[in-house]
This record gives sequence, C-alpha cells and structure tokens, in this order.
Amino acid sequence: MTANIAGGLILALSPLLVTVIMLGLTGEATSRAGWSRLGMGRSGIRHWPAAIGANVAVSVIATCLVVLLGFATFTRPEPDLATTVIALAITGPILAFAEEIGWRGYLLPRMTWLGRRPRRRRPQPCR
Repeated sequence: MTANIAGGLILALSPLLVTVIMLGLTGEATSRAGWSRLGMGRSGIRHWPAAIGANVAVSVIATCLVVLLGFATFTRPEPDLATTVIALAITGPILAFAEEIGWRGYLLPRMTWLGRRPRRRRPQPCR
C-alpha cells in the first residue's frame, strides 16, 4: 500500500501530524515542558556518531549475511544511483524523525500505564 512516495510520506508523517494537533488541543505546545516531554530539550549531538555508526554496521552485516546465505547477490548499480542515494539521505532522516516524535515522543509515554499492573497486597498473618 505504501509502495509509492506519497503513501510513504502519509505513513511516516501521520504520527507527527497527530502529535502537533494533540499538542495544540491540550495546550502543551505553548509550554517548554510539553516540548521537553517529546525529547526536544537537548539535541544529543554527542551520541550521533555512535547512532549513525551502529546503523551502518547493522546494515552492512545484514547485507553480507543475506549475500553469504545465498538469498541475494550483488549487482551492478543503476545509473541514477547517486540521485537515489541523495534523495534517501535527505528524506530518510526527516521521515524517521517525524515518525519517532509521534510514536515514541508523544504516544508511548502516555500509554505506559497500560503495561503496569497494580501491586498485589500480601496477605497479613493472623494474630
């Protein structure tokens, strides 16, 4: 269903759009605390190299395993490979950011109570 660009944009930007609407409706968009709950307080730029390196390492290892196990083969790149790589390098992080802000930044903290169970009271000994 999301095999085209428009479908992918709708899929990735929907959580961000819902988050912006909910922040506006609840009034959290006007406070610093509302934005910090989304993880917008600090950039975390110190950890970016590790995050990018881990992503590249996992991708390379997965690609090598798939080729070594015989599920795929390396082929000659298409002529417009540079254009495709540039487009993915620009749109990929933007779409990932939009989706993560929506799911992890807004929805997950508000749904954590669903996983908590009430404490069971221990039976008291009879005296």
